[in-house]
Amino acid sequence: MRWTLLILTVLAFGCEDRSTPPVSPTPSETPHVSCCLVPTTQPLAASREPTATTQPATQPAETRASPWIEPGQREQFDLSFRMTDQDGKEHRLSDLINKPTAITFIYTRCPDPKMCPATTLRMANLQHAASEAGLGSQVQLALISYDPAYDTPARLKRWGDDHGIRFSARPHVLMLRPRVDEFRDLLTELQIDLMPQADGSFLHRVELILVDRQGRYVRDYLGGTWDNASVAADLKKLADERAQ
Repeated sequence: MRWTLLILTVLAFGCEDRSTPPVSPTPSETPHVSCCLVPTTQPLAASREPTATTQPATQPAETRASPWIEPGQREQFDLSFRMTDQDGKEHRLSDLINKPTAITFIYTRCPDPKMCPATTLRMANLQHAASEAGLGSQVQLALISYDPAYDTPARLKRWGDDHGIRFSARPHVLMLRPRVDEFRDLLTELQIDLMPQADGSFLHRVELILVDRQGRYVRDYLGGTWDNASVAADLKKLADERAQ
């Protein structure tokens, strides 16, 4: 069981210059609730439930971190879903999660620059922060598309390039397109809320999930762009678990 939050809102477009390391958005640039509507119809997947553990992290006001789950209490995800990465290679998600991984969700037609573009930029900065922390070969990052019917590998790779992701650098970053026929089950397994809209966009929230090298749920960050220093520290803690 895990943290319950209201669904936040949608959506994004934008580009960043990759000639210098990406820079984290200022507070005025971070994703935020762009409307106050709570969906009245059933989303594609259910919200997280509260979890009874300890060690909540201190986060910026716009983001909430669920409690840290200790190894003996972690829930195993079913990660058998098939994915295609940004290079067109097919994988099972379970085969890719072989080290601590931070997972977030975006789509390339997202019309709000404060949502998916800012989320991708924040992941680019997390890549840089984790590298600076010496975690380059020990952890990885993944962005999964909300829109697998449209987001081809080429579109995802271009999106990552345009928003500061360095595919040749470490930690390794995966941009993943789920199979359309498995997508609903993936959302249910990861407990991701998503509501398709009539205009082709999606009502969603900004979310980052941490899983350990066994593919078990550890913590999530919800409600806004997460603090990369906190996430890098979490990834370092997960990387150190092997020695324990």
